[in-house]
Amino acid sequence: MSRRMLTVVTLAAGLCLSVSTVAEGAVDQRAITTVGTGQVAVHPADASSDSSIQAAVNAAHQAAIPLALADARVEAQLIAQASGLSLGPLQAVSEQTNGPFGPFFGPFGPGRFGPGKFCGVVSTPIFAPARPGQRRRVVRVVRHRRCFPPPTDIVQLAVTFAVT
Repeated sequence: MSRRMLTVVTLAAGLCLSVSTVAEGAVDQRAITTVGTGQVAVHPADASSDSSIQAAVNAAHQAAIPLALADARVEAQLIAQASGLSLGPLQAVSEQTNGPFGPFFGPFGPGRFGPGKFCGVVSTPIFAPARPGQRRRVVRVVRHRRCFPPPTDIVQLAVTFAVT
């Protein structure tokens, strides 16, 4: 058997295997999948404590999940009515974590000082007064601790409903 023929046979076997795998794990064809979004403000008890900010972000995340699910249900209901179908039971839910930073940060999002870290040391340059025609120059650098809590937590859910 030639090398080219072996390659063709291998590719054909791989395609058959992948098609059967997709058919076994496929969702019912009579379904509507929508994405719902929930957004809740983050209010930490102590805005200068990393653990307090993390607890507030976690609480906001938990509160945003039902909002995202309700948003997805409303959207699916509109789509079902527009297509002359009726919305059935919930089939699947998955959280969409691919935001601007990818799936790397989880529910705490990208803190300014690393994943889930919202407090840290920042440096502030102190400039000398500049004379006309000259550039400003840094006299010293002051280091101090700052916290940057996120204003909101956003949850996106992909929700699949059966339709009849």
